[in-house]
Amino acid sequence: MTAATESLPDAEAPGETEARQGSSGHTLSSIPDIIAELAGDALELLALESRAAALTLALLVFACVAAACFTLFAWFGLSAIGVVMLVREGASWPVALAALAAVNAALAAGAGLLVRHATRSILFERGRESRSKTALEGR
Repeated sequence: MTAATESLPDAEAPGETEARQGSSGHTLSSIPDIIAELAGDALELLALESRAAALTLALLVFACVAAACFTLFAWFGLSAIGVVMLVREGASWPVALAALAAVNAALAAGAGLLVRHATRSILFERGRESRSKTALEGR
């Protein structure tokens, strides 16, 4: 190599360019190999990205489960404090526990109504509309 080609990192020796241009049969026969290698690389990249997405999803599920457990523990603590305060104020244990059960039932009913409202507005809009039109036409 000369000093001019050494300064360029990707420069080829003068004989390599002519050899590459002259061997068109070698280039044409290697096109399927190049395509197969490219497809293999794309599949490998897809597999790696899928693995990273799965690990991220697992981490998010773990964090949500942990947050739900800690929220539940906090609710248990607040419930116990509420029951103890009611008993100290003169309520009997059965009355205090019944009050706690009533609060839990009200919160569960509210959560159920929230879920029902949220799913009614987003799930299967077209299916519900077509069923209601069919039912109206049948009458």
